[in-house]
Amino acid sequence: MGSLLLVALAVTVIVAMFRGAEVMQIVSSAFLVILGYFFGQAGKPGGGDKGA
Repeated sequence: MGSLLLVALAVTVIVAMFRGAEVMQIVSSAFLVILGYFFGQAGKPGGGDKGA
């Protein structure tokens, strides 16, 4: 589900950029938060916090 949301936001940002429209700050922020989440999950072997 998260990957579909990431792709949808990426397409929205790219289309708006090429049409010359201003992208709302909330859309850009949401895209960066979801992207950071995916990179954070990819960096953890096992996918979670085992010691805490």
